[in-house]
Amino acid sequence: MGRHPSDRFTKADRARNSCRNRRVGGPVMPRLHFVADPVPLEDLTRDLTAARRGEFPTSDQLHAAPVLDQWFIAETVSLSLVGRVSGHPLLGSGRWITTSQLYALQPAGFWARTHSRLYKLGAPHHSGGTFDD
Repeated sequence: MGRHPSDRFTKADRARNSCRNRRVGGPVMPRLHFVADPVPLEDLTRDLTAARRGEFPTSDQLHAAPVLDQWFIAETVSLSLVGRVSGHPLLGSGRWITTSQLYALQPAGFWARTHSRLYKLGAPHHSGGTFDD
C-alpha cells in the first residue's frame, strides 16, 4: 500500500509545522497537518526558470528521473500526462499513472516537468491502442 505524503516528514518537522491543540482566545484550535511538502514548488520554479534560460535537464538528472512510457497528454482540470511509470520513488514501476499538472514538455529532449517532478519520457502512446497491463 502506498505511503501517505506526510509520512516523509520527521517528528521534528511535524512538531515545527503543527499548532498544538491550544486555546487562542476561544475554542480549542485543531492541529494543523500538512499533507504536501512545499519543496516541490521551489524545485518547480527553479526548473522552469532554468528551462526558460535554455538550460535543460542534465543526463544525470534524466537518469535519476522516473521513466514514463506509452505517455500522452491528458486534459483534466489542467494538462497532465498519462503513462506507464517505472522507477517512481513513491509509485514504483509498471503502473499506469496520471501525473500532476504538466508545466513543460520537451519530447525531442525526452523530458517533461510536472508540478511534482521531472519525468524522463520513453516511447509515446500510439493513438487507437489499448491500455494493456
